[in-house]
Amino acid sequence: MADPGNTVISSLLEVLGAQIHRFEAEQYVIPEAPPHQVLAYLMDSRGLSQSGLAREVYIDQGTLSKLLTGVRAFSKAYAKALSRFFQVPVELFL
Repeated sequence: MADPGNTVISSLLEVLGAQIHRFEAEQYVIPEAPPHQVLAYLMDSRGLSQSGLAREVYIDQGTLSKLLTGVRAFSKAYAKALSRFFQVPVELFL
Protein backbone atom coordinates (compact mmCIF):
# COMPACT_ATOMS: atom_id res chain seq x y z
CA MET A 1 0.00 0.00 0.00
CA ALA A 2 1.31 3.44 -0.94
CA ASP A 3 2.11 5.93 1.79
CA PRO A 4 -0.48 8.75 1.57
CA GLY A 5 2.12 11.25 2.83
CA ASN A 6 4.43 10.48 -0.07
CA THR A 7 1.58 10.83 -2.54
CA VAL A 8 0.67 14.26 -1.18
CA ILE A 9 4.30 15.43 -1.23
CA SER A 10 4.76 14.13 -4.77
CA SER A 11 1.64 15.98 -5.91
CA LEU A 12 2.77 19.20 -4.24
CA LEU A 13 6.24 18.94 -5.81
CA GLU A 14 4.70 18.38 -9.23
CA VAL A 15 2.51 21.48 -8.88
CA LEU A 16 5.42 23.53 -7.54
CA GLY A 17 7.66 22.40 -10.41
CA ALA A 18 5.04 23.42 -12.96
CA GLN A 19 4.66 26.84 -11.31
CA ILE A 20 8.44 27.41 -11.29
CA HIS A 21 8.68 26.39 -14.95
CA ARG A 22 5.86 28.78 -15.92
CA PHE A 23 7.41 31.64 -13.91
CA GLU A 24 10.84 31.16 -15.48
CA ALA A 25 9.37 30.93 -18.98
CA GLU A 26 7.60 34.26 -18.45
CA GLN A 27 10.29 36.15 -16.52
CA TYR A 28 13.47 34.89 -18.13
CA VAL A 29 12.76 34.99 -21.82
CA ILE A 30 15.93 34.48 -23.83
CA PRO A 31 15.63 36.29 -27.14
CA GLU A 32 16.82 34.61 -30.30
CA ALA A 33 20.36 35.69 -31.08
CA PRO A 34 23.21 34.44 -33.24
CA PRO A 35 25.70 32.23 -31.38
CA HIS A 36 28.48 34.84 -31.43
CA GLN A 37 26.20 37.36 -29.70
CA VAL A 38 25.18 34.78 -27.11
CA LEU A 39 28.83 34.10 -26.37
CA ALA A 40 29.64 37.80 -26.11
CA TYR A 41 26.72 38.30 -23.70
CA LEU A 42 27.73 35.37 -21.51
CA MET A 43 31.32 36.56 -21.37
CA ASP A 44 30.29 40.13 -20.56
CA SER A 45 27.83 39.07 -17.87
CA ARG A 46 30.61 37.13 -16.13
CA GLY A 47 33.34 39.68 -16.72
CA LEU A 48 35.43 37.26 -18.79
CA SER A 49 38.12 38.33 -21.23
CA GLN A 50 38.85 36.43 -24.42
CA SER A 51 42.16 35.23 -23.04
CA GLY A 52 40.57 34.15 -19.76
CA LEU A 53 37.83 32.18 -21.48
CA ALA A 54 40.28 30.68 -23.96
CA ARG A 55 42.30 29.27 -21.06
CA GLU A 56 39.20 27.92 -19.31
CA VAL A 57 37.74 26.07 -22.31
CA TYR A 58 40.99 25.21 -24.12
CA ILE A 59 40.10 27.10 -27.30
CA ASP A 60 42.85 29.07 -29.02
CA GLN A 61 42.36 32.80 -28.42
CA GLY A 62 42.54 33.54 -32.17
CA THR A 63 39.80 31.00 -32.81
CA LEU A 64 37.73 32.43 -29.97
CA SER A 65 38.11 35.89 -31.49
CA LYS A 66 36.80 34.59 -34.83
CA LEU A 67 33.86 32.93 -33.07
CA LEU A 68 33.03 36.19 -31.27
CA THR A 69 33.03 38.24 -34.49
CA GLY A 70 30.96 35.68 -36.38
CA VAL A 71 33.78 35.04 -38.86
CA ARG A 72 33.97 31.40 -37.84
CA ALA A 73 31.08 29.02 -37.18
CA PHE A 74 30.91 27.11 -33.91
CA SER A 75 31.92 23.48 -34.24
CA LYS A 76 30.12 20.88 -32.15
CA ALA A 77 33.23 20.51 -29.99
CA TYR A 78 33.44 24.26 -29.31
CA ALA A 79 29.70 24.45 -28.64
CA LYS A 80 29.93 21.57 -26.16
CA ALA A 81 32.92 23.07 -24.36
CA LEU A 82 31.23 26.47 -24.04
CA SER A 83 27.93 24.87 -23.04
CA ARG A 84 29.63 22.96 -20.21
CA PHE A 85 31.55 26.01 -19.03
CA PHE A 86 28.59 28.40 -19.02
CA GLN A 87 26.09 25.69 -18.01
CA VAL A 88 23.68 26.56 -20.82
CA PRO A 89 22.09 24.42 -23.55
CA VAL A 90 24.51 23.53 -26.34
CA GLU A 91 21.86 24.64 -28.87
CA LEU A 92 22.60 28.28 -28.02
CA PHE A 93 25.86 27.95 -29.92
CA LEU A 94 24.67 25.89 -32.89
